[in-house]
Amino acid sequence: MMDLLEIGTNLLKAQLGGRGDTSQITSALSDLFKSGSKDFDIATIVTKMMGNNALAGLATSWLGDGANKEIEPHQVQEIFGENKISNFSEKLGIDKGTALESLSKVIPQMVDKGSSDGSVLDSLGGLGGAAGMLNKLF
Repeated sequence: MMDLLEIGTNLLKAQLGGRGDTSQITSALSDLFKSGSKDFDIATIVTKMMGNNALAGLATSWLGDGANKEIEPHQVQEIFGENKISNFSEKLGIDKGTALESLSKVIPQMVDKGSSDGSVLDSLGGLGGAAGMLNKLF
């Protein structure tokens, strides 16, 4: 089975119409999802989303078995911050708008695929942990 970074790389390359070097895309995604000492940490992003009322519903839809809700490009920038998005787009040689639009299509799929085998859910304390985070919001 492919790991999430490889899945994300393939999805992003397809979203960009096959343009871009695979190793550059992998490196850019890895840097984007880097959190502290962890090289590729998608769970921290999901946790951050769960702490934001406007984004929690999106993350929950991606973690569950139903349809994934769409995320808007401006929400992607809100999650990662302008500096990380700028670095990501520069590394790939694309404009920031293209980067945000592409990531808005790819990130839900990455989280969805990561939650189907439990890797993201496990790091959040399972489905109960994710639900507990949601209950704190309401």
